[in-house]
Amino acid sequence: MSEQQEHAEHIVSPVVCAVVYVALLAGVGLTIAASYANLGILNPIIVLAIAFTQATLVALFSMHLKWSAKLTQLSIGACFFILATLVSLVLLDNVSRAWGSW
Repeated sequence: MSEQQEHAEHIVSPVVCAVVYVALLAGVGLTIAASYANLGILNPIIVLAIAFTQATLVALFSMHLKWSAKLTQLSIGACFFILATLVSLVLLDNVSRAWGSW
C-alpha cells in the first residue's frame, strides 16, 4: 500500500492578516461611498465588483485557498466563473428591460 501524504498546515503571518483586514475595511468604505454616489446604472456593477474582490480576499487568505492543492483552486475558480456568469446575465436582463415604456 502506498503511504498517504501529510499536508503541512500553512500559517499566515500577522502582517498578511493585517493587510487583508485593512483591504476588507477599505472595501466596506468603498461600498458605503458607492451607495451614496449616484452613478446610475453603474451602481450595482461597482458594488458587485467590490463584493467579488472582498470575497476573493476572504477565500484566498482566510480559507487558505492560496496555499491549497491545484484541484481545489481549479474547483473554486470554476465556481467563481459560474457565479460571475450568472450575475452578469441577471444584470444584463435588468438593463435590457424597457422599464416604464409600456
